[in-house]
Amino acid sequence: MKFKYRAKDKEALAQQGFIEAPSSQEALDQLYQDGLTVISLEEVKDGEPENFAPAHPGMTAAASGTSAYPKIIVWVVLLVSLPALALLILSKRGKSSSDGKKPEKTVIASPVKETPKPSFVGVTPAPAKHAGSIDLSPQGKDPALDITEDLDGKAREHMDARDYLAAETVYLHILDLKTTRYGPMHPQVAVVLKSLADIYAIIGRYDEAESFYRRALNIEDSLAEKDEIRIAGVCAGLAELYVALNRPLEAEPLFERSLSIKRSRLSGKDPALAAYIREVADFYRSQEKFQQAEDLYRESLMVYTEALGEQNIETASTLEYLGTVYFREEKFKDARSAWEKALAVKEGLLGSSSAGLSPLLKGLGELSLAEGRLSDAEKLYQRLMAIAEQALGARHPDTAKAAEGLGEVYLAQEKFGNAEKLLLHALDIYRTEASNSEKNQVSVMEKLVKLYKRQEQYPEAIDLCTQVLATQEEYLGKEHADVAASLSMLASLYMAQEDYSRAEPLVRRALDIRRKLFGEYTAQTAKSLKDLADYYSSQKDYAQAVSLYKDALMVQEGALGPYHADVADILNNLGAACYSQGRLVEAETYLRRSLQAKEYNKGNNHPDLIITLHNLGLAYEAIGRPQDAEPLYRRALAISEQHFGASHTKTAESMMALGMLLQERLKLYSEAADLYKRALAITEGAFGDEDARVAVCLYRLGESFRLQGDKARFLETEPFYKKAASIMEKKYGTISYQYALCLGGLAELNYVKGNFAEAENLLVQDLQIVEKVFGAEHSNTITVLRNIAKFYSDIGEYAQAEPYNQRIRAADLKAMDAAVKSLSGQ
Repeated sequence: MKFKYRAKDKEALAQQGFIEAPSSQEALDQLYQDGLTVISLEEVKDGEPENFAPAHPGMTAAASGTSAYPKIIVWVVLLVSLPALALLILSKRGKSSSDGKKPEKTVIASPVKETPKPSFVGVTPAPAKHAGSIDLSPQGKDPALDITEDLDGKAREHMDARDYLAAETVYLHILDLKTTRYGPMHPQVAVVLKSLADIYAIIGRYDEAESFYRRALNIEDSLAEKDEIRIAGVCAGLAELYVALNRPLEAEPLFERSLSIKRSRLSGKDPALAAYIREVADFYRSQEKFQQAEDLYRESLMVYTEALGEQNIETASTLEYLGTVYFREEKFKDARSAWEKALAVKEGLLGSSSAGLSPLLKGLGELSLAEGRLSDAEKLYQRLMAIAEQALGARHPDTAKAAEGLGEVYLAQEKFGNAEKLLLHALDIYRTEASNSEKNQVSVMEKLVKLYKRQEQYPEAIDLCTQVLATQEEYLGKEHADVAASLSMLASLYMAQEDYSRAEPLVRRALDIRRKLFGEYTAQTAKSLKDLADYYSSQKDYAQAVSLYKDALMVQEGALGPYHADVADILNNLGAACYSQGRLVEAETYLRRSLQAKEYNKGNNHPDLIITLHNLGLAYEAIGRPQDAEPLYRRALAISEQHFGASHTKTAESMMALGMLLQERLKLYSEAADLYKRALAITEGAFGDEDARVAVCLYRLGESFRLQGDKARFLETEPFYKKAASIMEKKYGTISYQYALCLGGLAELNYVKGNFAEAENLLVQDLQIVEKVFGAEHSNTITVLRNIAKFYSDIGEYAQAEPYNQRIRAADLKAMDAAVKSLSGQ
């Protein structure tokens, strides 16, 4: 008996001939090693049979000799080499080659090399469900294809063993058989194409996966009698592939089509329906389309509850995911209710020390952190860490996750040393655990960036953020949503350093990515519009900033509603930009709306209210309503003390804001001085005695003593002004407003001491700096002009004072003229 063969190597690919059937396993193994592959099982009597079936067009060179492929060849060849079994097959066909009929052919294709799978993608496809051996022929089972049932069983065995290359080899054989028998547009062909596509998606050969899914879907859609369930399966597989490829706009309609089919075909009490609804909800959550995700999680929860009851793991898990969406929507009360209920169910089913509780404890920890309940957050993360260490060990990634969360709590508490230690420990675990992903490393690195930014360690923050960006670009591609977020973070660091030339292209690139991925009018794109507005605001281009803030506000309100935190943040920044333009009524309106949104969403005592309370207080001061500003500053201080403690730097910031109001507007100098002293002690303890924030406290404390009119106490402040000036010179240079302020204070001190020459010299330096920084007609420049004119008048040098008085009068007339034109609408 002879069999058709094909050579494996490319050079001999065109050579074909006949060989004697091997008589033993060893002989067949040697045949394979020699480079020959059996691809046709029929006996050859008189030369080569007609219509010889070619190998699969997509096959490439065979894999290594350790592949399961030779075993498949042995198994198939032995079936036909046994005489009795050969007669049985011929009798089933009802034909033989001696009848002059063309024999049916079974083709075995060569295995394909595996393409390495990326270790960090947006969503990794779950192990595919293989399609069973389905008889779809119009006449029922075809005896000529009986062998495909055995091949299909082998393929399923390989899939169950996760030997995907071996399964691919067998499915390619089946594909050739069925394509030859039924033609390329038969439903059985579609089933096999789907199975192969699932394999390619799992092993990372995404181009082939997409091609095979598309071929399968085209076949299914072309059939007169469509099998909707099979169509749903293909759509789901292709949608998951597009998620992995970061092509969400193509994935969404496929998810929706598949879900629509399953809703119509599956029972409303079927757990399989609930599972798929939840899967689609996961997709929408990943795309930050939270309302769609919330609706689907609710639907999934209803089906699971109906099918399995409330005290079930799947029901509790769906509650857990729903709580995650509530958290992202900042519906904190709903999130807490869902998570606490899910936690109670899982504790009852799994025990109070089970690692299965970890995601819920982590979620509740994040929620407590967001609510400003730092003590509760610390306890939750400590419990999470203890469970992880006991169940999984001190070096397990889940233990690292708990350490990361606890480090973030310490960062919020400004326990910077503890925070850095835990975060670096978590990063070390992530980097040394071979099974861990780059995504976890990126997560902890982002928290370290925030830590270094908070401490104004900008070089360290920028270096780490650059590493984050490079990692994400390598594993996610250069146009991923996470890449856009990292670009925004890096831009904010450059803006904090006033390196605007590097910040702008990063902000614009992030905006381009989000527009391409999500579209123009989406919450994600609005984030980048806000970032770009922040950039223009930092450049003092307030007109452009206001326009962009309004665009972002329109989109965010439409997407997230009027009370979302992102909306509140835009309103706050828009109000601040209007304030800087002198549009005080608009500033008050936007800042009030921001405060109302935060109060509605987070309550009346949340720390996120503090910045808006301060800004609204500033607006009231500028309008001339300091009495309305005072309760806002006092409320901000009370919130800071309640949530952060009396010795926290955020509390010190609120003390400084209230102190400035009391000093400059309400003339309550003694209370202001007490607040400055407390803030100085906190700031020196947190940042050291050479920090710019310490210099501000020193300057303000000196000013409070000066304005009290107590000469003796004022003279004691000379070290304050000198140290403040030294710090500001090192931090900002000699041509800076911060340094000029300190010179003005020293000038006043020397005047009181009677050192008129030194006072005059300092005032002239002060004026030169302020004119360079702000221009000749700026309000800060006019203030220094008034100080010099007063100084000369006080020492009787009226002639020297006159040029400065002339400039002051000209500036006052110009300001009055502008005010009249503004009132008249010109």
